[in-house]
Formats: sequence, structure tokens, C-alpha cells
Amino acid sequence: MRTWRVGTFSMGFALVFLGVFLLFSKVIGMDVHQVMISWWPVILIILGIEILLFLFLNKKESAIIKYDFFSILIIGMLGTVGIAFFIFSSVGLVDEVTAAITSQVETRSLPELSEVVPTEVRRIVVDSSWEELTIEGAETNGISVFGTYRQNVSPQKVNVSDKAEKYVSLNQIDDTLYVTMKRLPHKNGLHSNYATVNGTLVIPSNLDLELRSTGNNVVLRPRIQEADWIIERANNVIVHVQENGDVAVEASQISHIYHDHVEWKSSESELQEGSFTIGEGKNKIKILNAYQLNVFTF
Repeated sequence: MRTWRVGTFSMGFALVFLGVFLLFSKVIGMDVHQVMISWWPVILIILGIEILLFLFLNKKESAIIKYDFFSILIIGMLGTVGIAFFIFSSVGLVDEVTAAITSQVETRSLPELSEVVPTEVRRIVVDSSWEELTIEGAETNGISVFGTYRQNVSPQKVNVSDKAEKYVSLNQIDDTLYVTMKRLPHKNGLHSNYATVNGTLVIPSNLDLELRSTGNNVVLRPRIQEADWIIERANNVIVHVQENGDVAVEASQISHIYHDHVEWKSSESELQEGSFTIGEGKNKIKILNAYQLNVFTF
């Protein structure tokens, strides 16, 4: 009389198949989680074959059925792990964990934008959401935007678009050119991350500037300034002015004001106000509603 141990054959075949599958996955470079997702249905096939063999052999001779509980437990565990990987992969959890483990912080260049400013434009209005923005004035008839961004990058992540129009938009209305600096795309989930941008904006020195910030850091390098600049709602503002320049710096509603060897007239209220003038003060730089202001001369 033959004894049939249900589960032994299935466990043995499953372990052999899993080992072979892992070996070939290394050769062809398949991810481990892809292996676990792909191979677990084989367990059901093996169990089905074992049952069919038992039914076929049981017709020819009587057999005593015994259950190999250890083998059945191992097969159940392997199947459960495979099904769990399949479910986690379906909802994107496996990709999230993989991205969190393999990601690294990189600094990359933003695509550069250069455009000629029409002759009828007299004012530039900048709406910036970037974390760091440097504004420079130059003897040019165009506007240029460039910089870098810092972000957690994983192998599965698609690179940032190489089109500058995705992050900077220009719109002209009458004699005003509106420049909008958009936030870079960010990823939500377990591996959520935000890109921080350090950008530079170069504008013609003879055009008025109005910067509408969103509480970010701003560095001003007007150099040869021939127009008025207004900065609103920035966090930390750093101004570099020439000692032989012709500019008046005016600050209003500032929490902290620091200056470098200049005669600064300021009030003692909770939100400070102050000003100083170099030369005749023909052109003005106005800082409104900022947390901190630093002024340096060179």
C-alpha cells in the first residue's frame, strides 16, 4: 500500500524552481521584487499537478494520505510573500520603497532662457516662487534666466524637462513685461521630495523692476543702475551696491536690518524702517515687508 505525503513534492519543486528563477534573474538583470511577483503563480500550478497525480494514481491502487504540514506551511509562506509583493507592487508601494533606498541628492542645471526685450517695455514685473534668486542689472537689451536646482533623484525618476518655458513664462502687456518663475514639479508619496532652485535673472539696467516674492531669499546686484527697483515680501534680502554709485536704498516693515559701513537712518519700532543714500540717490531700491535686510558696499 502506497503512502502519499501531500505537500512534500510541491515544496521541493517550488524551491528548485525559485532557485533557478533567482539564478537566471541575476543573469538577465531582473529586479528581486519582479521575481517575487512573477514566480508565485507557479506554486498554484505545482499544487494542482500534485493533486491531479494523486487522483490519477489513486485510481490504480489504494493509497494512504498523509500531510506534510511543514512543507505545506513553507509553500503557504512563499505564496503569501509572492501575493504580498504583487499587491504592494500594484499600489506602487514597492516602487516607493525602491526609490527611497536608491535615491541620491544631485545638483543640476536649469535650462537657460534668453529673450530680447521689446523696445516699448519700460517695466519688468517678476513673480518668483524660487527659493534663491539673484537679480543683476546689465547693459543689455535682453533678459536671461538660468541657475541650478537640487533634488533627490532616483533611477526610476524622469529627468526635469529641458524646456525653459516649463519653469519661466514671459507675458507682455502694454509697456510691462511679466516674468513668472514657477516651482519645479515635486513628487508626493513615501518618497516625496521638493526641488530647491537657485536662479539668476539678468535684466537691462535701464528698466524699472518690481519683484513679488513669496517669502524667499533674494540677492540684488544692480551694478550700473539706471532705474528703480522694488522688492516685496521677501525673506532675506541681500543688496550689493557700489561705493561710487548713485542710488538710494529705502526699507520699510523690516524685522532686522544690517548694513556695512554706510550711514543708515532707521527707526526703533518693532518693524524697522530706514534708508541711506550714495551719491545723489537718483535711482531707488525699495525693500518692502521683508524679514531681514543686509546691505554691502564694494
